[in-house]
Amino acid sequence: MEGISFSTFWHAGTAILGVLVVIAVTLLRKALETAVPKLKQKADEDAKEVTYGNGWARWYNKVFLYFIPVIFGGLAGLVDAPTLFGEIKTMSGRILFGIVIGWFSRDLYKFVRAAISSFAKKSGVDMEVEPDKRLE
Repeated sequence: MEGISFSTFWHAGTAILGVLVVIAVTLLRKALETAVPKLKQKADEDAKEVTYGNGWARWYNKVFLYFIPVIFGGLAGLVDAPTLFGEIKTMSGRILFGIVIGWFSRDLYKFVRAAISSFAKKSGVDMEVEPDKRLE
């Protein structure tokens, strides 16, 4: 496997891959929570009410939701897309890169969103959008 340096992460494909992973995770999450409403978290963890409807909902919210982006990032590495992976040519390198980007995709999404919002403010565009609290 080729070496992955810091400069490997510093290209537009990294941001694109991170945002694509967040979109895929959001779509899967919406589909799962629509199909099985009991998976949704009922209340905040510090609230006195019941937080999860059952044991599966606890596992879904505490474990599964954290591994979905990693899985999607790794699966993205199966595709040879030079736009997303830059100079990484081997499949194992792309999978490793996808796993890392999947793991940090939520933070990468927040960074890209803040950068776009900052650019929009400087351009005079009003981007008042209610943020999704589950991404924080």
